[in-house]
Amino acid sequence: MTLYQCNCGATKELNKTTICVVNGKVQVKEALCDCGEYMQSTKEFSGYPTIIRPDSDTNHTKNLHNNK
Repeated sequence: MTLYQCNCGATKELNKTTICVVNGKVQVKEALCDCGEYMQSTKEFSGYPTIIRPDSDTNHTKNLHNNK
């Protein structure tokens, strides 16, 4: 679970989140505070996970176009 904190001092722990764009900024939909502001995560962003796909899975489009 990730802890979110607002500038007004309120905190909230969220397990599942939905990311959306609000007024040109990326916000977590469920982190909307009662004061009307969006809370910020207290956890430092460490990047997105790397997905490694095997070659057999990435070449499937080549086989579709080569069928005669």
